[in-house]
Amino acid sequence: MARTNPLLHSLPLLASALGRSYGIQVHIGGNRAWTDGGVIHLPSLPAEADRTFLGLVRGYVDHEAAHLRHTDFDCLRDLTALEKHIWNIFEDWRVENRLAAQYPGCRRNFTWLIRHLFLERSPEPDEQNPALLLLNWLLLSVRSWDVPELSVRVRKNRDILDRFWPDLLVRVGMILEQVRRSCPDSQACLDAARAVVRELGHNAKALPAAEPQAASVERLLRATEKELPDELGAILGKSLELGVQGKDEHAGARVQVATIAGKSMRPLMAEQLEAARRITLALRTRLQGKLQAQLACHNVPSSRGRVATTRLHRLAARDSKIFLRQGQRTAMNTAVHLLLDCSGSMRRRIAMAGQVCHVLARTMELMGINVAVTAFPAGHGEDDLQTVAPLVRHGQPVHTRFSIAASGKTPMGEALWWAILEMVPLREQRKILLLVTDGDPDNHETAKQALSAARLAEIEVFGLGIDSPGIAGLMPRRSINIQAIRELAPAMFQLFGQALFHSTKS
Repeated sequence: MARTNPLLHSLPLLASALGRSYGIQVHIGGNRAWTDGGVIHLPSLPAEADRTFLGLVRGYVDHEAAHLRHTDFDCLRDLTALEKHIWNIFEDWRVENRLAAQYPGCRRNFTWLIRHLFLERSPEPDEQNPALLLLNWLLLSVRSWDVPELSVRVRKNRDILDRFWPDLLVRVGMILEQVRRSCPDSQACLDAARAVVRELGHNAKALPAAEPQAASVERLLRATEKELPDELGAILGKSLELGVQGKDEHAGARVQVATIAGKSMRPLMAEQLEAARRITLALRTRLQGKLQAQLACHNVPSSRGRVATTRLHRLAARDSKIFLRQGQRTAMNTAVHLLLDCSGSMRRRIAMAGQVCHVLARTMELMGINVAVTAFPAGHGEDDLQTVAPLVRHGQPVHTRFSIAASGKTPMGEALWWAILEMVPLREQRKILLLVTDGDPDNHETAKQALSAARLAEIEVFGLGIDSPGIAGLMPRRSINIQAIRELAPAMFQLFGQALFHSTKS
């Protein structure tokens, strides 16, 4: 049976994966959905949700990613609110099709989204407001190009509008056909939008001023942004915000991912570095010995050697590799991320904790393991409560600046989510996250959600308690506690002997 992609079971993992696939950063946290021109911001998401909310998240990320990749915002100068609104209708369609051409999976997301918004949820046409009905007809006409089921609603709107402006719709329809045939860039969409607005202006001047149709068009031409309907991105953003509010009454049940902030880092003292060097050597020696045993000769299929009775059936497929011979196992393909708790509760332990992280990072580096180290929180101000400070990023050399201050709360769940999203795209076959802490998160539910997401993403999480057995309550079978730096080598050999070498794939 085919295996379901684990990312589909976790909204934060899915949203982050979508952004990464487009080369765009997605930030999860807060109460709003918005885009700042470089980052897509999502509100704090539930860890899991129904298919409708999942579709909204996918659609929003895809839609905003399409704009960030393909819209030239520099062309939007000196526009009226109506010109910008109509430009959005054309530009939304154009950039979504550009993205779908590059990423075919987007087409399904956009098709679902348009059906959901304009077939399942869209109200009946309002005959009392023909000007806004005209904008709705424009929107539905454009969207029917990709979702033909909308054609029925397009005709219904047009039948009403023909009673007011029969000639106008013919002329605007010609502009729409030109957009559909060729609309290569944002400027072309803007030119088409201005052409539609000009037709509206000509129509208003051609009608007697006393006619309601003329007054309706004049009001539309002078409308402010607040007086016009929301564009698609705003509709989606509000749907996400309302959907999140309705998922759970308790904010703690939603996922908040930490953001990056700066933190002061100083080099370890000379005596700390000397002690670290000795412990690194001891730990590396023990782990390397274990690794060599794992890499020892083992049996691999071959065309010569001793017959393997369990492979005789392969002869029917003309596979001559029915023998076994001794072969060399390749080295581990592993990434390790150390997540260091530097909250206020770690204040009397932080010197040893920093030294511990340096030893572990240097040991992993010497063993050829892709290692990173991140501290949390980065600061202790009101705006820094849910932050992380990368000390060493994956792919960077390990330095000695592991002397840091401890302060603030313990946003462990938010930091775990951040580290998980950092590790998911790594190429290594095995991924291990080691939490160095006193084991007391601000929000246990958020931390447990993050640990569940790590399992979905096939990231193994272990805990190292620093002079505090509290970590055992969070990870009872995958944690160990030390009270002094001299205990690190045997403790980590015991823990990492399990982590690094258990079920290592050949």
